[in-house]
Amino acid sequence: MGSNVAPPYANSYMALFEEEIVYPDPLFQAYCPFWKRYIDDVFCLWTGTPQTLDLFFHTLNTAWPGLTSTITSSTQVNFLDTLVMKDELGTLKTDLYTKPTDRNSLLHFQSLHPIATKKSIPRSQFQRVQRIVTEPNLLKIRTDEMYSKFRERGYPPNLLTDAINPPTTVHPSANKRVPFVHTSHHYSSILMPDYTRYSFFSCLWNFSSAEKNYDVGNRELLAVKLAFEERSFIAFNGEKNIHKKI
Repeated sequence: MGSNVAPPYANSYMALFEEEIVYPDPLFQAYCPFWKRYIDDVFCLWTGTPQTLDLFFHTLNTAWPGLTSTITSSTQVNFLDTLVMKDELGTLKTDLYTKPTDRNSLLHFQSLHPIATKKSIPRSQFQRVQRIVTEPNLLKIRTDEMYSKFRERGYPPNLLTDAINPPTTVHPSANKRVPFVHTSHHYSSILMPDYTRYSFFSCLWNFSSAEKNYDVGNRELLAVKLAFEERSFIAFNGEKNIHKKI
């Protein structure tokens, strides 16, 4: 999708397709308890027979001219970067999925990017592995594979070790700061049913660096002053991934 408007256009088109074709379908209502879509990729659980799934799939492919899709139905399917597997006991497990054509295109450590960026990329990638992979033996394998990819791109071992096991200690002065992020669970299902929570962020960007380091008493007075002068904005946090939902 090269154009900036392509993802919103595709989302709007698929949302209308779901509302008019997918959700009202009797087979969908009877056999599909779980349906999640990312733009035009769908992951769903089907409790009916393979015949009913084929019939439902045929309905989707013939409802709107020009809109066709493919289906993968098995004991393991991939959705985005997640491979979902069902074992012999019917338990769902997840693993990291990479396409066969995938190449190691991680940012090289010698690139002229800020050091903070080059530190955050390994941390976020290792967190992604830990979040997706459910089996301990596979987690060790996937972590070692990710480690090797970063080493190929010039990342030092000590940086990668810190990214795998980030420090969990809290600085002694952390609890003295005024909290500028307030999370609320009220009315989230009404305002945004596809999101688990929403947060109100105060206008922290209006503080100078000196003001941000004031002691707790002065910062409280400053926060009260700005609360009457500046507005806040709402930021929505996306809901859990496929692994967390199953």
